[in-house]
Amino acid sequence: MNTRKILCIAVFFAVILCGEARAYEYVGYAEALQRVQIRPEISAKIVKTHFREGAYIKKGATLFTLNTALLQAEVSLKKAELSHAKADLDGAVKYLARLKATDKRGVPASDVEAAESEVNKAKAVVAEANAALKAAQIQLGCTRITAPFSGRVGKSLFSTGSYVSPENVLCEIIQTNPVRIVFAMPDRDYMSMKASQKDAKYELILPDGALFSGDVSKDFEDNVMNPDSGTINIWLRVDNDSDILLPGSMVRVRVSEEG
Repeated sequence: MNTRKILCIAVFFAVILCGEARAYEYVGYAEALQRVQIRPEISAKIVKTHFREGAYIKKGATLFTLNTALLQAEVSLKKAELSHAKADLDGAVKYLARLKATDKRGVPASDVEAAESEVNKAKAVVAEANAALKAAQIQLGCTRITAPFSGRVGKSLFSTGSYVSPENVLCEIIQTNPVRIVFAMPDRDYMSMKASQKDAKYELILPDGALFSGDVSKDFEDNVMNPDSGTINIWLRVDNDSDILLPGSMVRVRVSEEG
């Protein structure tokens, strides 16, 4: 959720005085710690979609399989080129060894130098062929598109049989556990909490009025006070095992002094 929107919508609800204890309530919104648009790294046809839309998936799970035929052929070709390059290197090394084993008075130095040059060239060709093979294998690996982290996957934007390219978004994954809650605290309340030198307790009140049961702790606060609204953004980290808080969900944040 855009923090500018939060600054505009956030409302200071109440201050409850009980002796020296004070509690404040604000409007907060849930944010995903991580969200990513899944795109292919190569251009190819989707041959299989492996997930159910809206499902929770684990890190490393296969999302899509792309057509591998052309890239498998490319890998085979690069392996053959590498084998050919290694054979040429082996021949060059053996020829150089024969020259060096021959009586030096019968072999011109220039022939030995030329043979050594051919060995070095053959080594370079082998290195180039190795690199080309690795690149082809990496490309082949890109035909299996996996989840970069555990989370909930959204709608699949392309179906099996579609030809896709790196500019295409295939789906989006959002991390839902843990999540962050962001809210804006007015500067007066912020200064008051700091001056009390007491630890703050954070609680979440759900839209139906129920108290959220998961663990809530402060993650971090912004490094500047917004001069337009006179508030500072504070982020909480929330264990969302129940999966009840989705990014964009509105909650009330109750902040009180402990002790």
